[in-house]
Amino acid sequence: MGFIKRAFLYVTRKKGKSILLFIILLVMATFVLTGLSIQKASENAQLDLRRSLGGKFDILVDWENSPYIVKENLQEEVDKETGKTSTSFLQYSTVQLTPDNISDIQAIPGVKYCSARQTALAPFEEFSLFPGTAGGDAKYKSHTKVLGVYSTEDDELFTAGTLALVKGRHISGGDSHVAVISQDLAERSGLQIGDYITTHSYNTKEQNFTGEEIRVQIIGLFAPDAVEQFGELVTTYDKIQNRVFVDL
Repeated sequence: MGFIKRAFLYVTRKKGKSILLFIILLVMATFVLTGLSIQKASENAQLDLRRSLGGKFDILVDWENSPYIVKENLQEEVDKETGKTSTSFLQYSTVQLTPDNISDIQAIPGVKYCSARQTALAPFEEFSLFPGTAGGDAKYKSHTKVLGVYSTEDDELFTAGTLALVKGRHISGGDSHVAVISQDLAERSGLQIGDYITTHSYNTKEQNFTGEEIRVQIIGLFAPDAVEQFGELVTTYDKIQNRVFVDL
């Protein structure tokens, strides 16, 4: 008698055990297939998430070891109570990011887009700034935070929805001497798209902004998604309505 016939007779003779064994194998196979399906779906979901969110990294100036860093002592102050002497200084890099640097990074395989940002404080002659709620150095009350960017459309404040362009256009890589300011600040200062705003470069000898004149043209207006809450302490130059975006 062949083994196939023997197996058939054994299965048909012990129907209860055969049915139980079949159910056990069916359940095990179902679990295995379900696990494989979940694993595959999870891998696809992770891939879709990485594609939609993307990864990012920051490139920053090495303030400790860069050969381009300059540190200038500004003044020495003596604490009347302790008698200790402290020296304030100005530290900056003589080599700045340029649009060419951004283009080189964008050319790297796998990089979808690249943006750059440089931050400074500066006074603008035409602005009537929104006053802050926090005290600070009196000499900075007429200053606001200026963000030099490669593209406002790709800047994280716009991509995250914190700010939205409501009029005009974004700053792009090919722009020079242009600015995007808040719609509230423009209305408060009597400015509109096409107008020019004026500041000066920092004069290290005089320790103020009395250097070379810098004029930029307003090409866009933004509106913040939210402003500071009541009671929140914020300096004048940090208020979101006073923020100024310019090209690199």
